[in-house]
Amino acid sequence: MVDDVKRALDCGVLRIRDGGAPQRAHLKYAYKWPLEKAIRSSIEATAFAHANGLEVVFLFPIEFSRAEMNMGA
Repeated sequence: MVDDVKRALDCGVLRIRDGGAPQRAHLKYAYKWPLEKAIRSSIEATAFAHANGLEVVFLFPIEFSRAEMNMGA
């Protein structure tokens, strides 16, 4: 999330790891977010980090193997 990136910048870090792409069950029951909000939040945080000179590594590609092919389309 953008607020997390702001905290990282305040600490002077050069790189962050984006732990996006939680499982649908996490989104639904833990976060209570629709899928679109999770996607939007990850994109916004990554774009903000890049705009502020941070290197970003996106984690959890294993979750993509569970994604629907038309997800986000």
